[in-house]
Amino acid sequence: MQLTGGEVEEFKSKLLKAKTVHSGELEAVIIAQSRGYMFSSNDTKALEFAVSEEIEVLYLHSILRALWKFGVLTPDEVKELIGSMELRDNMEIKEKDLIFD
Repeated sequence: MQLTGGEVEEFKSKLLKAKTVHSGELEAVIIAQSRGYMFSSNDTKALEFAVSEEIEVLYLHSILRALWKFGVLTPDEVKELIGSMELRDNMEIKEKDLIFD
């Protein structure tokens, strides 16, 4: 997704306020806010910023937990998905045990 003209202006105005948030995450927050979307990320700083901007957030752990709780995937398939996400996206999903409690 690309920012619209108004969203670009909003991005510029929030850039200094969100110094600890990666620019790509900030763009996603701006899009969520502007278009009335929910925001989700594995980036704690981006989630905290979105909450401070009164944007509804959905935590990655909740999404992954719902996948097996609602029978979309088995717990083993969710574990495989997590491994794939971590490898492909070069990310670490912390506190994985919370997903399966």
